[in-house]
Amino acid sequence: RDRHTPDQLALAGQLRGAIAAGELVVLHQPKVDLATGAVTSTEALVRWRHPTEGLLSPAAFLPLAEQTNAMGPLALEVLELALADVARWRARGEAVEVAVNLATANLLDVELPGIVGAALERHGVPPRALRFEVTETSVLADAERCVGVLEGLRALGVGLSLDDFGTGHASLSRLATLPVDELKIDRSFITDVATNTAHRAIARTTVDLGRSLGLRVVAE
Repeated sequence: RDRHTPDQLALAGQLRGAIAAGELVVLHQPKVDLATGAVTSTEALVRWRHPTEGLLSPAAFLPLAEQTNAMGPLALEVLELALADVARWRARGEAVEVAVNLATANLLDVELPGIVGAALERHGVPPRALRFEVTETSVLADAERCVGVLEGLRALGVGLSLDDFGTGHASLSRLATLPVDELKIDRSFITDVATNTAHRAIARTTVDLGRSLGLRVVAE
């Protein structure tokens, strides 16, 4: 009786075909160095250019990807598109880093470092130009296995960020063992940081924590 269900089922059925057909596109959200004002990197954000529904936001299809085990292939497609963009930028002299989000399915795949290494070589992009973002929740799915995959990625020379920091369930002791070099403060603590004293305190404490651990800090 839910009129939305047929539409959602149809989208779910079309999603894997959309990945294979090249209907996914990547937009880039810039990351700005607050000290210089320069754009030093971007985050790759996926959209689906649906043949009849138009440009769909992640909210319209990422939940379906999670329910149909398509998140892993989707993330790898975003990686390919993002690296293609980076290769074009570097060809015209713009050395900008790109960040790509990894799904839990990717972090559980012990073959991921090899897949990423091959993609970097294929596009002619150095590892230092790529960064992966992972959430506390995704790492906790199987902490030991995920950390092993992350260590393999770090051995390649790519950057690793802990995304949405402060909203998950990871302990500080877990943070100390993760092979990441960047923390991203979740936007829920940043949006009203000028007026909410509690959120301002959390943001300041996170910055201090990141610096103490030798990590770069990004405010989302």
